[in-house]
Amino acid sequence: SELKSRGGFSLLSLAALACVRRSFAHPLLFDDMAMMTVDREASAQGYGDLMTAVASLRKQRADAVVMADLYPNMKWENFPAEVAKMYRMKKQGKFEEPKPSLFSIMQREFPDDNVPKSLSEIKAGTSLPPALGALVDQTLVGR
Repeated sequence: SELKSRGGFSLLSLAALACVRRSFAHPLLFDDMAMMTVDREASAQGYGDLMTAVASLRKQRADAVVMADLYPNMKWENFPAEVAKMYRMKKQGKFEEPKPSLFSIMQREFPDDNVPKSLSEIKAGTSLPPALGALVDQTLVGR
């Protein structure tokens, strides 16, 4: 009754509260706290997948408004069912994972920021073009 009077509690927060209360009542049950962390991570992944599905389908409908006339499942009335269908497909692994960005690849391959020179830089003999200040100084000398 105390929880009902406060309102606004999610099922996850109630479960977390129950785990915390059990852990303090029985100090040997610290595994509950670890499970709460795993559940939070899994929940965050699930929420992210759901939001990806919603954003993707919204963009698809915004980019192709005429598609609703051609395909009945593209109507806004069917949007929740299509989101659920896409979410299930994502969980079944039917979508490939996004490709890593160039920045993340560089961070993974060269964690100390020591990037080797390219072959064209080695052949040219210089690694960088002259600084802008040096170029400006060269143009002012002739005036």
